[in-house]
Amino acid sequence: MTSGPASTTGAPADDTDGLTCFRRLLKVAGYAFGILTVAINIADVATDVVVAVQFHAAGHTTWFWLVVTSLIIAHCVYTFIGAFVLPDQPVYSSWRDVPWTLRLFLSLIFAQLIPIINLAVELVSGGHDDDSGSDDYDLDPVVTNTNRTVTTQAAREELEGVRKSQVLQSRMAAALEEHMRKYGLFYVE
Repeated sequence: MTSGPASTTGAPADDTDGLTCFRRLLKVAGYAFGILTVAINIADVATDVVVAVQFHAAGHTTWFWLVVTSLIIAHCVYTFIGAFVLPDQPVYSSWRDVPWTLRLFLSLIFAQLIPIINLAVELVSGGHDDDSGSDDYDLDPVVTNTNRTVTTQAAREELEGVRKSQVLQSRMAAALEEHMRKYGLFYVE
């Protein structure tokens, strides 16, 4: 009989410490991904400008204008997103109060920084991270209502499998939504 918190193998008796450590590791990996994404975005814009200058200096005007056009299109998309799409997000509620002409002007000036600004705002505001680990998702009402009347063990196990699948699907959808909210603007470039 063991009375300590750890088993004879040295592992904790419950997995809450391991889960907390795993969540912290995921959070650090998320920050590292964010920093890498920002660095790649900055490097991408910088190299596009360098390539455009080199094409122009070499007399390749067609290639020069293709690169410049791609930069202008990305700039216009970022401007539109900064002025009209981001104000609809909950974390940008004060940005919504700014007159649209000023939002458009500021977005036009800082368009290439909008993905970085968006990531910073999402990270500072905490986004919509839920570290509670709760399995209380809006499951299919038929499954939860049927759960009360199931009597056989096989049916209960099947129902539990369906519930776990729905929880996994909900978590994956929430993770994808959070990823696109934080990093989606980097995919424009």
